[in-house]
Amino acid sequence: MEPRRSLLIRLLEAAVIIALSGFLIKLGIGFLADVWVGLVIVAAAICLGVAGYRIYKFWRDTRP
Repeated sequence: MEPRRSLLIRLLEAAVIIALSGFLIKLGIGFLADVWVGLVIVAAAICLGVAGYRIYKFWRDTRP
């Protein structure tokens, strides 16, 4: 069992965790802002591929 920590230490630990979380969220948002165009292009290509495959599959299965 852990020894009981003082209130000041627990508050300091929580403040450090919140500050680190904020920094990491800011870093992640900055990274996504840099690469969002590429991600949109990849997502559009995947959607078009899936739609094309579904159309091809429907066309192939409905032929006499």
